Amino acid sequence: MNDSPNEFDILILNIRYDDGFVAYLNGTEVARRNVDRTITWNSTANAEHPDSEAVQFESIDISTSLNLLGTGSNILAIQGLNISSTDTDFLISVEMHASSEGSDDVDLPGVIQYTTPVTLTRSTHVKARILSGGIWSAMNEAVFAVGRIAQ
Repeated sequence: MNDSPNEFDILILNIRYDDGFVAYLNGTEVARRNVDRTITWNSTANAEHPDSEAVQFESIDISTSLNLLGTGSNILAIQGLNISSTDTDFLISVEMHASSEGSDDVDLPGVIQYTTPVTLTRSTHVKARILSGGIWSAMNEAVFAVGRIAQ
């Protein structure tokens, strides 16, 4: 982190997971899902996270953990958990976003702000997020087909 951690007042963890996780920022637990006990190296999740939900980013406000950020390198560690050791799928995908209240980041490279509906003239892959109340949503993406679709 090149900026001073004191410049931020919002810290968001965006995560996709199957079936549970515990997240640590610089060695301190900051979030968990589907884990209701102390974990060990071989712990399992206490509930399943359906695939339809697991593939969507969940945004978790961890702003109360801003004090854990240091200038320079920081470590975000995730322990992912499956419902059982024989479960056949696993997913952990994470991003962390720090910002200041009222900043909108619309002047960053690659950011295009749309204030009116967008018309697609050809099939395209769209990546988008929403800025609401000074907080960015998780990234969403989809392919939109325009015209006739072959079966």
